[in-house]
Amino acid sequence: MSQGTQVSFGQNRVQFHDFDWVSYTSEHFVTYYYPGGQELAKFVVIAAEDRIKKLEEQLNFVLDSKIEILIYNDITDLSQTNIGISDQIYNIGGTNYTDGAKMFLYFDGNHDNMLHFLEKELAKVYLNNMMSGRNFAEVIQNAVFLNLPNWFIEGLAAYIGDEWNVENDDQLRKFWNETKKPSFAKLAQYNPEFAGHALWYFIFEKYGSTSIKNILYLSRINRSVNKGFLFSLG
Repeated sequence: MSQGTQVSFGQNRVQFHDFDWVSYTSEHFVTYYYPGGQELAKFVVIAAEDRIKKLEEQLNFVLDSKIEILIYNDITDLSQTNIGISDQIYNIGGTNYTDGAKMFLYFDGNHDNMLHFLEKELAKVYLNNMMSGRNFAEVIQNAVFLNLPNWFIEGLAAYIGDEWNVENDDQLRKFWNETKKPSFAKLAQYNPEFAGHALWYFIFEKYGSTSIKNILYLSRINRSVNKGFLFSLG
């Protein structure tokens, strides 16, 4: 791989508010970090470049432009910035989030968590661009369709970023046993990311990975989630 731990970081400097950012450009990313974050930036760049080919294969989609990653040394620094922030782009946790072709990541002290954050947010960037369109005309054309349910993107990103596990099984079983007249709609209202994660995992287990690609493709060209599922799964 072209990126390694010996890469020379610090090609350009940019100033956003009180952070003295340094940028590094790799094949698919422009990564920004500030003093104290150089080693974390190396870790993120290597991991991101390593995972992007698998993601493109999973989604059958290639993003033409580079993705910008802004890395914060901790959640406190992230909470102080207002770069590109809007209420609409926060994820359920209100921490890591995406904005167009930008990813905002923070480090919580655990590198495994950082990898999960990275994979989920990277998936969101690809999915949002895939469903909205590659250019302005496609974005306008898909504007009405893009009122996607929260479980669709959030859930698929969670499915890609985190394997389904015993804890997920227990959480789903608890909801189903303790909820009056349980349904997917109720679960999606209560926790859209978890509901979507469960649904995409079920689809993968029952119909295979190709079905997910088909659902995404057919939803996009028909500009209808319902038709995407109907035509793919019957």
